[in-house]
Amino acid sequence: TLTGGVATLTSSSLPGGSYNLTCMYGGSSIYATSNCNPVPVIVNAAPTALALSSSNNPATYLNTVTFTARLTVNGQSSGAGNTIELSINGQIIHLTTDATGSATYTIATLQPNSYPVTASFAATNNLLASSASLTEVITAAPTSTSLTVTPNPGYLNEPVTMTATVTTQTTSVPVGSGNVTFYNGTTSL
Repeated sequence: TLTGGVATLTSSSLPGGSYNLTCMYGGSSIYATSNCNPVPVIVNAAPTALALSSSNNPATYLNTVTFTARLTVNGQSSGAGNTIELSINGQIIHLTTDATGSATYTIATLQPNSYPVTASFAATNNLLASSASLTEVITAAPTSTSLTVTPNPGYLNEPVTMTATVTTQTTSVPVGSGNVTFYNGTTSL
């Protein structure tokens, strides 16, 4: 509707790209119709930012780690449905953002070491690319070792059996690899 010879339309629905916008006056009973001059318009893709965090860094072996990537567009949540590529030491996992613009991945199988972790968002017609990275450190799991000796007490020249049981402190899972050295005081047997 014209007001004082001016009509205005505000729209934020144009996707990224190039456009040739025009308008047309429909006329009235006393004024003829007319077309306006075309105006070339470029709508640039919106800038994005990607934040990457770890729930447990450094983490001990066998503990879970949840990586969260959050995508924002112009400082606001990107919303659901965007694809984030998460790379953990070169292994690629594809994630999809939820309504808050976040995507998560949980893992508990990383061996003790340092791992480069990168989250990447690929550019679309409407959004620019962005990425974030961190280094996840996994440390050796703490262990508990208990010793039993049989028979105890024993007799001179009778065989004595020493049994060491090694478990993880956090999960009490028996440790499946490594060596145990037995000692008499400070002398190894």
